[in-house]
Amino acid sequence: GGVIMSNNNEEENHLSTQENEIYPFIQTIKSSISSDREKIYAYRSLREYMSSESHVIACLKHDIVSLVYSTVEDVDDLLCKEWALSALSEAAFYHHVICPVIVQHPSFSSIFLNIFQRSEHPEYLKDTALVCITSVISSSPELHSIIRLLIPTVSDLFYSATTRVLKADCVRFFNNLSVFEENRPHIIFMIGSLLEIMGTGDIELASISACCAVSNLIGATTSITISSKTYSTESILTSYQMTVALEQLILAFEATLQGSDFPVGSGVYYQDWKICMSLSNICRLQACKETLIKANIFPLLNMALLRYSSDEQSEDIVFQKKDSHILRRYALHTLWNLTDNSSK
Repeated sequence: GGVIMSNNNEEENHLSTQENEIYPFIQTIKSSISSDREKIYAYRSLREYMSSESHVIACLKHDIVSLVYSTVEDVDDLLCKEWALSALSEAAFYHHVICPVIVQHPSFSSIFLNIFQRSEHPEYLKDTALVCITSVISSSPELHSIIRLLIPTVSDLFYSATTRVLKADCVRFFNNLSVFEENRPHIIFMIGSLLEIMGTGDIELASISACCAVSNLIGATTSITISSKTYSTESILTSYQMTVALEQLILAFEATLQGSDFPVGSGVYYQDWKICMSLSNICRLQACKETLIKANIFPLLNMALLRYSSDEQSEDIVFQKKDSHILRRYALHTLWNLTDNSSK
């Protein structure tokens, strides 16, 4: 019993330390006499702490989500809105514990719809808000029924975007949704646009993410309807240079398995298991099987099965073990689909 009490006390003391570190910034945000510049500094400072779960938990004790939403709704300064959302996005990216609080908050839909739909809001603000939602998608599938309500608005955002950054992040939003089978019927209408992005081979437009989304959406089907016309899956793959896209996807997979960005020097990193899942879906199609085999996929799948060995150390062993399990599962699925002669 003494050991348990000792551990609890240590945990409480640790959390108290985190609360002390964030408290001045929380108070600045809450204060009615704080200037917008002071609030920007407070949110920028908080953002630096959001990779730490104990700091995120401490922020939740002070109702950080409500504070951010109030800032977005009530403060006129656009940079202040952006830094508030950026701090929230950083927390959602690193720690799942805050995601339900973000989405289940009564103001969630109205806050984000307002940001996306108002023409006076700059695209950098819309993009920051979109990245925040995309981070939540990755971590909390149980919240997708709420997030799916934003799909038509994000679709409009994709078509109206004037910057490559915003358009690319719209693609990533749809790709993250496509990872989960229950979301696919709700985003299949985007297949034509995703195919076009994929066909460009333009990394800055998130062509790799578009290829992953397309693979998830068409991998188990024989035909797709685009603009009220039905096309065979094989004809789509030919029309949109799927061979080139798959070869690029393989290169991205190899770089990711080696812990590198892709293209090298771009600073863009992908999640290995998400690429592998897309490969497992698309290789159900015979034409894609042949392309993947020619691209020498088998050694990469072997690397995937051996990645995160028990001897390897990691700063985040919990996420490492989770990702290792998922990666190996999809690597095995891909091997099965590649060798299954009954696949389409």
